[in-house]
Amino acid sequence: MSARHYLAYHTPSRMTYGGSAVDVHVLHTSKASEARAAAQTGATVWLIGREDGDSRIFWYGWLKAQTWKAAHFPELNFDGELHGDPLGSCLRPLDGGEPVLLEGKVWLPAAMKLLGNGAFGLQALHDTEVITGLEMLRCTTPRMVTGPPRARQKKP
Repeated sequence: MSARHYLAYHTPSRMTYGGSAVDVHVLHTSKASEARAAAQTGATVWLIGREDGDSRIFWYGWLKAQTWKAAHFPELNFDGELHGDPLGSCLRPLDGGEPVLLEGKVWLPAAMKLLGNGAFGLQALHDTEVITGLEMLRCTTPRMVTGPPRARQKKP
């Protein structure tokens, strides 16, 4: 796999909101050097994490890193923004209206080990088992296969 990959972890205790509330093309992170490297190489950044009040781990999709915007006030512990290419990114690829649950995925322990069980945030990803598992999610999640849900039609 020649393309560069990164794995990001979102936790409500750190970010104050669950992963399903992440902006569609923007990841907030304090890992400036990793985010800058991802943007420079156009890397795929995969996002996993938790929902508020839920200990389970979910997959929230990916973005194709495009630009890095440093935090305006890093002394206030504000995070910078890693922006993804809108045409090559899809955060929130829902499975039946819900974030995709990762429970039982054989590659999840390796992903969590890379992330220091969530302590490290954004990390370069070289584990082919994890990358393959994430690519499989991209290819098999119902919303990714069938497209975005249609708008509800009003009843007459």
